[in-house]
Amino acid sequence: MMKEHAKRILIVDDEEAVRTVLANFMSREGFESDCAASGDEAIRLLETRRYDFVITDLMMPGDDGLELLQRIRAMNSDVPVAIMTGFGTLDRTIEALRRGAVDFIEKPFDFNHISQLLYKVFERQRREAGYSEALALLVSGTFVLPNDPVVLESAARLATKRLEGTHSHDGVYLALIECLTNAMEHGNLEIGQEEKINAVSAGALDELKRSRLADPALGNRKIFLTMEARDDSLRFTVRDEGKGFDYRNLPDPTEAENLFNASGRGVLLVRCYMDEVSWNDKGNEITILK
Repeated sequence: MMKEHAKRILIVDDEEAVRTVLANFMSREGFESDCAASGDEAIRLLETRRYDFVITDLMMPGDDGLELLQRIRAMNSDVPVAIMTGFGTLDRTIEALRRGAVDFIEKPFDFNHISQLLYKVFERQRREAGYSEALALLVSGTFVLPNDPVVLESAARLATKRLEGTHSHDGVYLALIECLTNAMEHGNLEIGQEEKINAVSAGALDELKRSRLADPALGNRKIFLTMEARDDSLRFTVRDEGKGFDYRNLPDPTEAENLFNASGRGVLLVRCYMDEVSWNDKGNEITILK
C-alpha cells in the first residue's frame, strides 16, 4: 500500500456512516482527510485549505456531486475529483466524467479499487520529472515507446501538457493512459481480457506482465503515439505491434450494466472523456479526438 502522509483528501457525502468508513480507510492508508456533509460545506473547506483529492457522492440533497464538480472547476481548481455512484445513475455518472471527474467509485466500495485510483493519481504527480526521458523519444510528432508504464505515463503527460489548466486535461490524460496501457497489455503483451481479470483477482498481474516482457518476441515490441495539435482540437493515435482485436464486439456503452463491468470499462471511460473514438480495421490502432 502507498503511504503518503502529506496527502489530504476531502470526502463529501450526506451520510455520516459513509463519511466515517472512508475516513477510517484513508487513515489506515496513511492519508489525512476531512469530511463534508454537503456541497456548500465542501466549497467552504476548499476555499480555506488545499486538498490533493476529492471524493464526492453523486446523489445528495442540495448540490449533488455533478454540481459540486462544476463549482470546483469554476474556482479554477485542478484538484482531481472522483464520483461515488451506484446503479441507476448512469447518465449523471457519464456526465460527471465528461466534465472532468477522474473516475467513479462504486457502492458498495471496492477498497482495492480506491487504493489503486489514489495510487495512480498521486504517482502521476511524482512522475512529472520523467518528461525529459519522454522528450528524447519524440520523432516528428511521434513517440516510439517501450512497454514501460513509467515512460508511457511521462509521454502521455507531455502529449497533453498544452491542456494543463483546463477542465478537460485530466480526462484527456486518463483516456490517453488507458489507450497506451491497452496497447501494452492487450496489444504487445497479448494479455487477454479474461486473463487479466483472473490475474488481478489472484494478485498476479505484475508477475504476468513480467513474464510476457521477458519474451523478446513480445517485450521488444513498440507503441507508437502520434499527436496532432490544431487550433481547436487535439488528435492522438496509439498503435501497437500486436495482433489487434475486433472492436465491434466491445460491450455496448449505452447499457447501464456495462458501466460496472470490468470488461470494456476502460474503453467506456475513453468514450466519455473524448469527442471521437475510432479504430483501424485490424484493431491495433485507436484514434481519439478532443
